[in-house]
Amino acid sequence: MNEIAGEILAILRRYLSEPTSRSLLTSAARRANLRLETLTRGDVPQLVSQLGPGLNIFLQEPEKLQNCKSLLALVAVENVPPMPVEQPVESRPDGISVPIRAEHDIVRARTLGKDMAKQLGFSEVVQTKVATAVSELARNIFQYAGTGEIRIRRIEGKRRGIEVVARDQGPGISDPALILSGAYRSKWGMGAGLRGTKRLVDEFELDTHPGLGTTVRIRKYSE
Repeated sequence: MNEIAGEILAILRRYLSEPTSRSLLTSAARRANLRLETLTRGDVPQLVSQLGPGLNIFLQEPEKLQNCKSLLALVAVENVPPMPVEQPVESRPDGISVPIRAEHDIVRARTLGKDMAKQLGFSEVVQTKVATAVSELARNIFQYAGTGEIRIRRIEGKRRGIEVVARDQGPGISDPALILSGAYRSKWGMGAGLRGTKRLVDEFELDTHPGLGTTVRIRKYSE
C-alpha cells in the first residue's frame, strides 16, 4: 500500500473500524482493477466510486457519509494553488504558517509538511507519517473548529526533526483523556484522528479548554 492508499485508509478509519476500512478499500480496489501499491491521485475518483456502495451501507448518518466522501475526494487533489504566505526559509525559527479555512488548506498543510520532512532527509516511510499526521490535525481544525492554523518548523540540534503545532479557537474538548482513550468518538471522528496522530509521531502534546480552543503540538524525529 503506497502513500495515497494510506491517506484513503486513514480517512476510512475515522469513520469505520480498522478491519472494515481495510476490507472496503481492498474490495473497492479489486473491483476497479487498481493496485493499492501503485495507486495514483488520478485513480482516486474511480476508487472512491467503488467505495460508495460499501460506505452507504456502513455509514447510515447522511452528514457523516457526506463528510467521509468529501475527504476522500480531497485525496485526488495533487496540485494546489500557491500559499499566500511566506515560503519555507530554513533559518527562520518560527517556520511556516498555514491558515486552515477551507478543504484545500488541508492539502497545502500536508504537502508542506511532507516537503519539509523530505528536506530533512527523512525516509519515505517517515515522510508519509508526517504528511498523514499533518492531514489529520488540519482536518480536525476544519471539521471541528472551522478555522485555525497549522505551524510547521524544523528542529535542529542533536535530534533533527520536525515540529507541527495545530491551533484553533473552537469549542475545545471537555474531556481530552476520554477522547484519547478510545472510549469516545465524536460525529466528526475527532477521537480517531487524534489517537491516530499520536501513534504516528514521537512526541504528542494536547492543550485544550472548553470554549477557549485547542492546541496540539507534535514532533517527529529522523530515524
